[in-house]
Amino acid sequence: MSPKFFNPWGEIDRTHNHLPHWQQEGASYFVTWRLTDSLPKELLDLHYHECEQWIHLHPVPWDETTEKEYHQLFSTRMDQWLDRGHGSCILRTPAHAEVVAGALHHFESERVALISFVVMPNHVHVLFTLKPEWNLEEMIHS
Repeated sequence: MSPKFFNPWGEIDRTHNHLPHWQQEGASYFVTWRLTDSLPKELLDLHYHECEQWIHLHPVPWDETTEKEYHQLFSTRMDQWLDRGHGSCILRTPAHAEVVAGALHHFESERVALISFVVMPNHVHVLFTLKPEWNLEEMIHS
C-alpha cells in the first residue's frame, strides 16, 4: 500500500495533548517515540518549560507559518537531542531492536500498513497507514 498524504481540505480530527495532532482517515503517519532515559531531565524540563511558554503566546489553532515556527523551535531540537545518543541506548543491541521490529510487524495488515521504520539506539521512527477501523491513539497505545 502506498502512502496517502494528508489532505488539508479533507475532514480532519484535531486533538491536543502536549502537541496538536491531526488525524485523517486513510492518511499515513510518521511517529517517533523514545526510551524513558533517552533525554536528560534537565533537557526535558527546559523543553517543556519553553514549549509551554511559547504555546501560551501562540494559542491554537495555528496557521501554517506558526506551526512551522513551532516545529523549527521544538521538534527539530528534540530530534537533534535524541540523535546525540543519551541514555542506556539499549536498542543498539540487535536482540532488543529485533523485539521492537517484531512488535511493529505484529499488527501489519490487521491494523496498519507498515511503510517503513528505523530503530535507533534510544528511539524509534515509524511510517504507517492506519486501517479505517483504528484510530491513532489506540495504535500508539498498543
